[in-house]
Amino acid sequence: MAKMLVFSKRQRHISIRICHLREWCGNNIIELRTNGTKFEIANIGIKARPEPAFLLLCDVMLGTVSFSEL
Repeated sequence: MAKMLVFSKRQRHISIRICHLREWCGNNIIELRTNGTKFEIANIGIKARPEPAFLLLCDVMLGTVSFSEL
């Protein structure tokens, strides 16, 4: 949504946040990237994961590994 140039009626309530994201992206302050479901921390308690993926998400939650290192 931050890269789209037009807002729809459903996006009115978040338009200010999106404008800030567009500005920050344009000034190279932040970079927006897609995040696959295997890196979603919220899924750790919902979906079954293989042990290595589970341990990786645990390390990210504990702060011993950051997403930028992945």
